[in-house]
Amino acid sequence: MMLPKAAWLLTCWLWHTAVEATPTTTPRPLPTFPVSMAEHGEVFLVIPEGPKALGTPGYFRSQGGISEGSLPAPDAETAAEWQRLRNIRPDNSEDSIDFEDLSLVLMNLVPDEAAARRQAWMMLDPRRQPAQAQRVWIFRIATGPNVWLGEWQDILGNPMSMSRVLGGLPWSQIINFTELDGSNADVRNLFETLTERDPVVPPVVATMELSWMNNDDYDAAWQNYGSVRGIPHRVFDAPEGMTRMEMARDLMALVTSSRVVPDAQRRQELRELLDWDIDAEPGRDFPLLRHGQPTTLEAAALSRIQWGQVQIPPNIQLALASGLVTVGQCGTALRQIRDAINKGPKGKRGVVL
Repeated sequence: MMLPKAAWLLTCWLWHTAVEATPTTTPRPLPTFPVSMAEHGEVFLVIPEGPKALGTPGYFRSQGGISEGSLPAPDAETAAEWQRLRNIRPDNSEDSIDFEDLSLVLMNLVPDEAAARRQAWMMLDPRRQPAQAQRVWIFRIATGPNVWLGEWQDILGNPMSMSRVLGGLPWSQIINFTELDGSNADVRNLFETLTERDPVVPPVVATMELSWMNNDDYDAAWQNYGSVRGIPHRVFDAPEGMTRMEMARDLMALVTSSRVVPDAQRRQELRELLDWDIDAEPGRDFPLLRHGQPTTLEAAALSRIQWGQVQIPPNIQLALASGLVTVGQCGTALRQIRDAINKGPKGKRGVVL
């Protein structure tokens, strides 16, 4: 059945109006910074553990990785209330809100293990009142284009190298991790001998034996990439004609572009590693991390015990505290505890588990 001419004309006019009203968005050109990719390497991140196992490897795995937006908060309810008030922000200017939002997608990294040990120790040191944490985690990270290399200046104006990460670190980018535990007998003994005249970081910290646990989810494909050089240190100070968060999005587009990774196959691999592909998702925005892996209830509960006070191998202690313990490691720990209890003091038998 043919539509009446008037109805047909009305339909055409409505369609034309809808097309005319649909805005066409032209993506901004990529920033013109002279960027290049460095050789693959490793950097480190030091994080104090918060209450309820916040900040443990198991926690970050459940978040899909590590980002400033998911770092330990004092308490879940407190954090939720803080976020609610932050979202209101009635007295803040648009510029200060933009700056706060940017702070959730940038993190500073530590260049080497020696520096990571020093930073972790200073978080535990009881001479710093109050100490920041009872346990501190050190994460070894594979570099990728989401990590920037740059030259900064310290408070005295001296040049120093530092790395920053934009968006966050997917869990697959974490190679392995270790801990400094304030309840560990060796660490406690060292604390007891310290005086105010001792160095801020005792020399023994550099040689202290640490047990490292490999990340089973680490993706070796990260070895195909390195950090990015050429992004100015003050890139977010006053971006012209855009917000800081818009600049951050443009930089993510830049480091996942052909300017940094010319090979199409490698570029697609990188975009999948970072879960950031503006060709497939033109509206992609932060947060970077979108896919977590739930922690088992057993692992979460075991991670809250002070295993440094139990006589089990350091690698098993680490696995239990991390929240990523396996069934086999749980069995080993239980057997060790059972044997210790059965033996009892001075060779006497104790309670059988």
